Amino acid sequence: MIFQNPSILIGLTAVLIPVLIHLFNLKKVKKVEFSTLMFLKDLQKSRFRRIRIKQLILLILRIFIIACIVLMFANPVIEGYSGINSGNSRKSGIIILDNSYSMDIKDENALP
Repeated sequence: MIFQNPSILIGLTAVLIPVLIHLFNLKKVKKVEFSTLMFLKDLQKSRFRRIRIKQLILLILRIFIIACIVLMFANPVIEGYSGINSGNSRKSGIIILDNSYSMDIKDENALP
C-alpha cells in the first residue's frame, strides 16, 4: 500500500491532542471523610470505575476518528490500482438517474 499524499501523515501527530486533554483532565480530588458518607463509599467506587471506563472508550474513539481522517486525506491506494506506476490508468465515473416523483414537476419559466 502506498500513499498518494504522504506528507499528510504528519497530521497523525494530532492524535496526541485527545491524549493530552485526557491527561490534563485527570484531577486529584482531595478526600474529606464524613461519617454520614461512609455507607456510600462502595457505591462511589463502582461509579468511578464506570466513569473511567467510559472516559477510556471515548479517548480511544477520538484517537481512532482522528487517525481515520488523516489516513483518508493521505489517500492510501494499493499498488497497481492507483495508475501512478502504470501507463494505462483507469478512471471511473458514476451517473445517477433520478426518476422519482419530485423530478416530474414542470416549471413554466424553465428554458425548453
